[in-house]
Amino acid sequence: LLAKHPPERAVTTHPAVVAACIRACVRRGVLPQNITVADSPGGAWTPGGMRAVYEQSGVAAVCKEAGAALYLGCKAACAKRRASACARSS
Repeated sequence: LLAKHPPERAVTTHPAVVAACIRACVRRGVLPQNITVADSPGGAWTPGGMRAVYEQSGVAAVCKEAGAALYLGCKAACAKRRASACARSS
């Protein structure tokens, strides 16, 4: 998830690769609703920023079609922002 580009630019994991991984998991008995797709944003991102990259790259459409979830947690970035906000408000 380096940048918001279509799959043809080869900047992000290609959605066909994601779809093949999801299909492989399903063939092995994993229910689609138990699959969460996550990719490293390569830096500090927000959930909205990650969603935009997933959408542009085609990964969001693959997950929606398969019934799998997208990980948008950004735990490290969100925790850092919360700590920064707490420091400013003290």
